[in-house]
Amino acid sequence: MVGYGYEVLDSTVVENSSFEFEGEIEYPDLYSISFGDEKKNHKFCLENLEFDMLFADVNSLSEVKGGTFQPLMEDFSIEMGALDTRERELIQKIWRDTTTTQEEKDKLYVVLKDVRDNKIKLSNSYIETNNSSPHAPMVLDIYIRNFLTIDQLDSTYLSFSEEAKKSNIADRMKKSIDGTRKSAVGKPFIDFEMPTPEGEMIKLSDIVKDNKLVFIDFWASWCGPCRASIPELKEIYADYHDKGLEFYAVSYDNSREDWLKAIEEEELNWPNASNVVGWNCPTASDYAIRGIPASVLIDQDGIIQGRSLRGKELRDKIEELLK
Repeated sequence: MVGYGYEVLDSTVVENSSFEFEGEIEYPDLYSISFGDEKKNHKFCLENLEFDMLFADVNSLSEVKGGTFQPLMEDFSIEMGALDTRERELIQKIWRDTTTTQEEKDKLYVVLKDVRDNKIKLSNSYIETNNSSPHAPMVLDIYIRNFLTIDQLDSTYLSFSEEAKKSNIADRMKKSIDGTRKSAVGKPFIDFEMPTPEGEMIKLSDIVKDNKLVFIDFWASWCGPCRASIPELKEIYADYHDKGLEFYAVSYDNSREDWLKAIEEEELNWPNASNVVGWNCPTASDYAIRGIPASVLIDQDGIIQGRSLRGKELRDKIEELLK
């Protein structure tokens, strides 16, 4: 894994139902194997040791033998998998099963909270006892970080060994922590430059200096919620553009064709830009963007005044700042 995606580092040929890789890595990390054009990526924890892998077919990794971190990751995955399954069952029963009574739901809420508490406890315990594993940052990222303040997240990150901090996910997390601190409300905006659909470079600072407010909308053509929010954004743009509000849409698309098609379909008349590298866009780490749609609102002094504002919250903030 590299950033939020995958990069081919090596390849080999399958002969007589077997294959082999040789080489060394700089430090242990999470890697994956896929076959041909199959999109299934089989993740494992690689070290400079011998590994044996058994596949039932191209979509099923049956067994991995080798390494010191791999068995720990598998044991955790089994235990967490059982909790994940139980959580999904409870969610189904509470919110999707129309036969569940309110009295039953009230009891199931208690059980669900207990399951989720156990997931956090299991994750914390795993991180504390395996702080040198490159898998530990992934556990933190998936199961715990949303429940932590930025200071708590930073403290947990610092508890990892120096080698674990070099892993792809830990490195990305550190950039996100730094980005969160640097792009918080009250901080100066972080400048960037990207190409428009016409191929011209456009700088955020140029837009900021020419307008009273700038609303950066982080989106992508493939993001359903992003596109569903566009009609409302158009209304806000129409109401406040002449009063000094400008939009700057930054796309996390990987396909230039899809990006341009979406701009045309949605009839986006405000500035649009993208370097068409998906989540590997530098703004994702600079502004600590972990999900889209996301937004940043910047005033005429270049100070961030809001993050992830939508709907009435966005309107109210714009009204306040344009007074």
